[in-house]
Amino acid sequence: MRHLLGSVKLVVFVAAMMLLVACGGQNNAKPTASTQVAGAVKATEPTAAPAAAQPTSAPEPTAVSQPVSPAANTVDLCALLTKDAVSKVLEVPVVDMTGSTDAGSSKCQYTTADFEAEIDAIYHVKSTKFIDSALANLGDSALVVSGLGDRAFYNASPDNTVLFVLKGETYLNFSMLNSTVNELTPDEKQAKEKALAVLALSQLP
Repeated sequence: MRHLLGSVKLVVFVAAMMLLVACGGQNNAKPTASTQVAGAVKATEPTAAPAAAQPTSAPEPTAVSQPVSPAANTVDLCALLTKDAVSKVLEVPVVDMTGSTDAGSSKCQYTTADFEAEIDAIYHVKSTKFIDSALANLGDSALVVSGLGDRAFYNASPDNTVLFVLKGETYLNFSMLNSTVNELTPDEKQAKEKALAVLALSQLP
């Protein structure tokens, strides 16, 4: 009898212990009020907004070159080559000087007691068509001059000596006209035309 009673007490004690353990496990699994509040606060905290993109500076506008009008680069030959300068080259005094200049060309005529010297210029020549045409037309009467401008040659005709010169985009010709008292020989004309060409090329921009 005592043995049976002891067994019952042991069973009751074990069952009570198991009940306590079960209750303790449930209490540990159940979140406390403070834990729930902390979790709610953390969940409602706003996330940091992404940094605003910095505005990039606009690229500076590229300068656009403006087209230059022919008149802007046209040289007045009479202003460039004065009477005194031409007198020294021709070795005779220039008593009069006349000329004209427009958007793409210029002409100047120098008068001495014995003859007239004329210089003609065409500017902004984009091809060699002028000088090629003149050279083709002259044929055998063309006399090429080396070391003067980019290309140069004479019309070596005894009756009408003319020097043609191409320098960059400027096309020039030089001629001796209307000899009066002392007729110039072809060689003298060529020498004076070449002297004028050297002077003009040294002064042209």
